[in-house]
Amino acid sequence: MHSILIGVLTNLYNSTKLKPIIIENRKKGLVGEAVVKEIYKNRGSKIIPAKQGCDFIVINRLSNKKQYREYVEVKTGYSRQTQKQRVLRKKAIQRGDNYTIHYLSDLFVENYLSSKGDTQNEM
Repeated sequence: MHSILIGVLTNLYNSTKLKPIIIENRKKGLVGEAVVKEIYKNRGSKIIPAKQGCDFIVINRLSNKKQYREYVEVKTGYSRQTQKQRVLRKKAIQRGDNYTIHYLSDLFVENYLSSKGDTQNEM
Protein backbone atom coordinates (compact mmCIF):
# COMPACT_ATOMS: atom_id res chain seq x y z
CA MET A 1 0.00 0.00 0.00
CA HIS A 2 2.78 2.42 0.90
CA SER A 3 4.56 2.21 -2.49
CA ILE A 4 1.27 2.73 -4.34
CA LEU A 5 0.55 5.80 -2.23
CA ILE A 6 4.01 7.24 -2.97
CA GLY A 7 3.40 6.68 -6.71
CA VAL A 8 0.06 8.49 -6.56
CA LEU A 9 1.58 11.38 -4.62
CA THR A 10 4.50 11.63 -7.04
CA ASN A 11 2.11 11.78 -10.01
CA LEU A 12 0.02 14.40 -8.23
CA TYR A 13 3.13 16.47 -7.50
CA ASN A 14 4.47 16.21 -11.06
CA SER A 15 1.18 16.82 -12.86
CA THR A 16 0.04 19.94 -11.03
CA LYS A 17 1.26 23.46 -10.67
CA LEU A 18 -0.51 23.99 -7.37
CA LYS A 19 0.80 25.85 -4.38
CA PRO A 20 2.93 23.66 -2.09
CA ILE A 21 0.41 23.95 0.77
CA ILE A 22 -2.38 22.56 -1.43
CA ILE A 23 -0.20 19.64 -2.49
CA GLU A 24 0.65 18.97 1.16
CA ASN A 25 -3.05 19.04 2.11
CA ARG A 26 -3.92 16.61 -0.70
CA LYS A 27 -1.09 14.34 0.40
CA LYS A 28 -2.42 14.29 3.97
CA GLY A 29 -5.93 13.62 2.66
CA LEU A 30 -4.78 10.66 0.57
CA VAL A 31 -2.84 9.24 3.49
CA GLY A 32 -5.86 9.64 5.76
CA GLU A 33 -8.08 7.84 3.26
CA ALA A 34 -5.56 5.01 2.91
CA VAL A 35 -5.38 4.55 6.69
CA VAL A 36 -9.16 4.43 7.12
CA LYS A 37 -9.59 2.10 4.12
CA GLU A 38 -7.01 -0.24 5.63
CA ILE A 39 -8.99 -0.34 8.89
CA TYR A 40 -12.22 -1.21 7.06
CA LYS A 41 -10.48 -3.87 4.94
CA ASN A 42 -9.06 -5.48 8.08
CA ARG A 43 -12.63 -5.73 9.40
CA GLY A 44 -13.64 -7.64 6.28
CA SER A 45 -15.70 -4.87 4.70
CA LYS A 46 -16.04 -4.36 0.96
CA ILE A 47 -14.91 -0.92 -0.24
CA ILE A 48 -16.45 0.77 -3.28
CA PRO A 49 -14.98 3.99 -4.70
CA ALA A 50 -17.40 6.92 -4.61
CA LYS A 51 -17.76 9.50 -7.33
CA GLN A 52 -19.02 12.47 -5.33
CA GLY A 53 -20.11 13.41 -1.85
CA CYS A 54 -17.86 11.04 0.10
CA ASP A 55 -14.49 9.36 -0.20
CA PHE A 56 -15.75 5.79 -0.48
CA ILE A 57 -18.66 3.49 0.33
CA VAL A 58 -18.33 0.52 2.65
CA ILE A 59 -20.55 -2.56 2.43
CA ASN A 60 -20.69 -4.42 5.73
CA ARG A 61 -22.28 -7.86 5.93
CA LEU A 62 -24.20 -8.67 9.08
CA SER A 63 -25.19 -12.16 7.89
CA ASN A 64 -25.56 -14.06 4.61
CA LYS A 65 -28.64 -12.06 3.65
CA LYS A 66 -28.21 -8.81 5.54
CA GLN A 67 -25.78 -6.06 4.67
CA TYR A 68 -25.69 -2.34 5.16
CA ARG A 69 -24.10 0.55 3.32
CA GLU A 70 -21.94 3.14 5.01
CA TYR A 71 -20.76 6.32 3.32
CA VAL A 72 -17.34 7.30 4.61
CA GLU A 73 -15.68 10.71 4.52
CA VAL A 74 -12.16 11.26 5.86
CA LYS A 75 -11.12 14.74 6.98
CA THR A 76 -7.58 15.68 7.94
CA GLY A 77 -6.36 18.77 9.68
CA TYR A 78 -8.90 21.58 9.65
CA SER A 79 -10.80 20.54 6.53
CA ARG A 80 -14.59 20.84 6.45
CA GLN A 81 -17.42 19.24 4.54
CA THR A 82 -18.44 20.68 1.20
CA GLN A 83 -22.04 21.48 0.33
CA LYS A 84 -22.31 18.28 -1.78
CA GLN A 85 -21.07 16.23 1.16
CA ARG A 86 -23.64 17.79 3.49
CA VAL A 87 -26.45 17.08 0.99
CA LEU A 88 -25.36 13.45 0.54
CA ARG A 89 -25.09 13.00 4.31
CA LYS A 90 -28.63 14.27 4.80
CA LYS A 91 -30.01 12.00 2.04
CA ALA A 92 -28.12 8.96 3.33
CA ILE A 93 -29.46 9.45 6.84
CA GLN A 94 -33.01 9.88 5.51
CA ARG A 95 -32.67 6.55 3.63
CA GLY A 96 -31.41 4.84 6.77
CA ASP A 97 -27.81 4.49 5.57
CA ASN A 98 -24.86 5.43 7.73
CA TYR A 99 -22.65 8.41 6.89
CA THR A 100 -19.45 8.40 8.92
CA ILE A 101 -16.91 11.20 9.07
CA HIS A 102 -13.46 10.26 10.34
CA TYR A 103 -11.41 13.20 11.56
CA LEU A 104 -7.63 12.68 11.61
CA SER A 105 -5.31 15.27 13.06
CA ASP A 106 -2.29 16.57 11.18
CA LEU A 107 -0.12 15.16 13.97
CA PHE A 108 -1.54 11.66 13.41
CA VAL A 109 -0.92 11.83 9.66
CA GLU A 110 2.62 13.17 10.12
CA ASN A 111 3.44 10.45 12.66
CA TYR A 112 1.98 7.80 10.35
CA LEU A 113 4.10 9.03 7.44
CA SER A 114 7.27 9.19 9.50
CA SER A 115 6.67 5.67 10.88
CA LYS A 116 6.35 4.38 7.30
CA GLY A 117 9.57 6.09 6.26
CA ASP A 118 8.01 8.71 3.98
CA THR A 119 10.05 11.87 3.57
CA GLN A 120 9.83 14.92 1.36
CA ASN A 121 12.84 13.68 -0.61
CA GLU A 122 10.96 10.63 -1.93
CA MET A 123 8.76 12.85 -4.06
